[in-house]
Amino acid sequence: MKTLLISLGISLMILTLAGFDKYNPGTDSRTFSFKTIDANQIKTVITNTGYSDRNPGPGTPAFEWPKNSGKYAIYYTGLWISGKTGDSIRGSRAIYDSEYRPGYFDYALQQPMGENDPAYRLYKVSPVHPNGFNDFDPWSDWPVQQGAPWVDNNGNGIYEPPVDAPVMKGDQNFSVHLLTDTETAF
Repeated sequence: MKTLLISLGISLMILTLAGFDKYNPGTDSRTFSFKTIDANQIKTVITNTGYSDRNPGPGTPAFEWPKNSGKYAIYYTGLWISGKTGDSIRGSRAIYDSEYRPGYFDYALQQPMGENDPAYRLYKVSPVHPNGFNDFDPWSDWPVQQGAPWVDNNGNGIYEPPVDAPVMKGDQNFSVHLLTDTETAF
């Protein structure tokens, strides 16, 4: 029994290591994007593949607190979502590898779409920079066609910045459209 448990433990470790960080933004064909959150006293990285707090490429910690101190509080985090459809529970997660990718699911064709489309990237806007600045996108790039929330200040139902604006809650706002391998279950 002890030999079986040791063999099982080694097998699980090998499987875990084999899958470790299998999504490599430098070699994967998907459109990969990331942005820096650097509001208040926090500085970190978020991506359009569901994980955050880790620098793409070198794989070093990215959640720095206080900002610009060189002290890192978190090495790596990821988005976990689950839901129930009928009697089945489905879930997707991003931890060391990701089940998320940019894009959407076309229910008519029953297939994922847009993962190589540069429109499905991470967007970052600020109320202070409507024309964009550094890693901020201009309000005109805000992905309303993908469902990003916006305020219709002139009431005509058409997104027309700078009169209309992205929904703003704080100094930095983000939008991304993620697709998961289990999206058909929801």
